[in-house]
Amino acid sequence: MKLRMKGGIQGRIGRQFMRWADEALDQAIQERRARWLSAFAIQAQPLRQEILLAIDECDPAAWKQKRILRLSWAEGKTRIMKITQEAQVTPDQIEARCGFCEALRQGGVRTIRYLRTRSGYCLEDEGYCITLEEDAGPALKKISLALAAKIGALTAQMHKTALAMELHLTYSTIFEPMGRNEVNALPLFSQWIQQGRLDRWTNLVRQIIRERIRAEAALDFVWDSLPHAACQGDLSLGNLGCTAEGDLIIFDYNIAGEAVLVSDMILEGLLICREYEAEDQASAEACFQSYVRAYGKVRPLTEKERIAAELLYSLNSAFWFTWITYRETSLEKALAQNAAEAVEKHLHRILAELTARNFSTFLEESERTSDNDREKRS
Repeated sequence: MKLRMKGGIQGRIGRQFMRWADEALDQAIQERRARWLSAFAIQAQPLRQEILLAIDECDPAAWKQKRILRLSWAEGKTRIMKITQEAQVTPDQIEARCGFCEALRQGGVRTIRYLRTRSGYCLEDEGYCITLEEDAGPALKKISLALAAKIGALTAQMHKTALAMELHLTYSTIFEPMGRNEVNALPLFSQWIQQGRLDRWTNLVRQIIRERIRAEAALDFVWDSLPHAACQGDLSLGNLGCTAEGDLIIFDYNIAGEAVLVSDMILEGLLICREYEAEDQASAEACFQSYVRAYGKVRPLTEKERIAAELLYSLNSAFWFTWITYRETSLEKALAQNAAEAVEKHLHRILAELTARNFSTFLEESERTSDNDREKRS
């Protein structure tokens, strides 16, 4: 992914700068890789280097350079090296995220192991931050009911461990239901209202606004009392591997942060189940239900968390980003095509999501299953 500044002198300067930065980073890897490996107590040089990810973004507010390399040695051993420079991300943050991963691992969670230098997990070298970790193998790509259940159980185990070990981070994840939230398209929906693009459906839109405000107020009432802890923050299939025994192993703590646990559970679950083989709402919801039931068996929710979960599910499901925009069947596409019937169908769906109480049934089934399991064991 390479993002460039557009137009005129600024565009030329941006392109020249990023070309220079690209070359500087790639040259630094070539010249310093042996020294970096030595800092992690690895003297033998790898026989093969594979670039898994290269990012060069020149937005002044979100400047980022990143290389993820898979390094392979003769004996079949592989390691993942990450080299980054990123606006608003400090070496201390990277160190804390690696430490969080290691604490989870020591707490029994199947997660990758970061290698250490003499001073910590994050090696600093002239502005570059370098980490070295175990290779969890190829990432998963396809969701299923069984896999969704495994991920739900793993999420619950991570949350339960973080709470028990009192693991916290001083910055948030990128999914904040009461703030910035990249999977909720409510800001875009509100923009269309202001622009008058939904005036034809005024009564329906007013009902949606009323129900949204009501749900947000109810969520705000319990929000500050909900359990929170450090979370991995990006529990996607692309960050999950599978052992030979069929156990999941999680990696990539690059955006780990503090989160309300029930919020992390809802948003991560929706993202996994709806954006991997989730063109069909029914199959996506079946996977999500499987995920929730498995989560509830490992970490049952408190009463306040149950209330919050219902509200979080309704608010985020109603304005789920790919159903509002991006997809060919999205509300945005229907508006662009002046497809009145399709627009109205979307608005009715949003209202139904805001007023329905479907999430409680997922939890109740999870609790019934847990009770049955306990009876069998006794």
